[in-house]
Amino acid sequence: MGTVSIDLPGCKSVSQRALLLAALATGSSHLAGLSASDDTRFLRAALAALGVHFHSQADGRVRVDGAAGLPLSACTELHLGAGGSTLRFLLPLVARQNRQVRLFAAPGLMARPHTALVELLQGHGAHVETLPDGFLVHGQSLRLPSPTLVPVGLSSQFFSGLMMTSGAAAQSWQLDGLPVSPGYLEMTVALLRQFRGAACVAMEGLLWHQSGGFGVRQNLEIPADSSAALFFAVAAALVDATISFTRAVSPLHPDAYALRFLEEAGFVQRGKRSFTGTAPPASVREAFDLALSPDSGPAMAVLAASHTSGIRFENAGRLRHKESDRVEGMARLALACGGEMMHQGESLWIRAVASKPPQTLFDPAADHRLAMAAGVAALRWPGIHVMNPAVVAKSFPDFWNQLDLLR
Repeated sequence: MGTVSIDLPGCKSVSQRALLLAALATGSSHLAGLSASDDTRFLRAALAALGVHFHSQADGRVRVDGAAGLPLSACTELHLGAGGSTLRFLLPLVARQNRQVRLFAAPGLMARPHTALVELLQGHGAHVETLPDGFLVHGQSLRLPSPTLVPVGLSSQFFSGLMMTSGAAAQSWQLDGLPVSPGYLEMTVALLRQFRGAACVAMEGLLWHQSGGFGVRQNLEIPADSSAALFFAVAAALVDATISFTRAVSPLHPDAYALRFLEEAGFVQRGKRSFTGTAPPASVREAFDLALSPDSGPAMAVLAASHTSGIRFENAGRLRHKESDRVEGMARLALACGGEMMHQGESLWIRAVASKPPQTLFDPAADHRLAMAAGVAALRWPGIHVMNPAVVAKSFPDFWNQLDLLR
């Protein structure tokens, strides 16, 4: 197989942050290469319902006419789909507004942990009622002290949403411990500094200071999604191929750690915008830290199940609170690939045990990353078939068309 060129989507995480910051800024921002994912689409639709104006340009860019602060639409309902970041970014925004808004969320999203953010908002004056299919929010009296104690042990998205919607006044934040997925917070801070100035956020250990203001318009080129790139880098390792990408991959995304791991462990050789599968290493000495790249677990499980010595994973506990229980999903992926998973506490070990796995109809449990990982696995083990393949639209609608280029 020669070099295969893959068209990656725009980074979903950067796209959502850029959309929200552009919506609150002064002036009209232009965003190129936005993600076409369902999560991004729902966030954009919700911001439009709140009164932000978006204009699709002939060159593919999107113009965002910033509201120079909080949007003032009389909207009373927002539909959020299944996006965790969509909900966690919009809850604090809506809680700051003097009206009642009903937020509708998909069942899978409501099953994820949100109590910490809800209790923080309720504790400072917002009325937030949790319903079976969403939330009812009336934020007329939200008053955040400075500093505000912020829970960061389950999700960094809570804190990202609070920072991006912090308002015109300066604010200090006291983190209640070391944040999970710190790469997502680094991404948030980088984009805040782009819109609001290099000095807008300063850190003193767990005490963070943020200047007031909503920022000014920006022209941004959204990089390619590192999470999407990882699936194809793993594919390169599984089928000994060279895969190139048509656009640069985001260095800000936490899954950039997973891409570095593949290279440093010896599974791939990395070029400027390409990955080439190499002879797999005899053993993998370093454990893979899932706290640094939590969304990469399913793809890395498939790779581990192809290797006789396997890969050790650390800090897996948080994966039970994603779109599905991904620890259980990784175990099923390993089994489908002829491997096995052993675990003790938050540590996992996945390795190959059978050269020819049985025919498998894999259920991704409505989880886009489990579905994509199983699709990549099927390149190596064609007996794997994926149920409900359309769930990939949550992050990468064109995934199956791009994967077919490797068949």
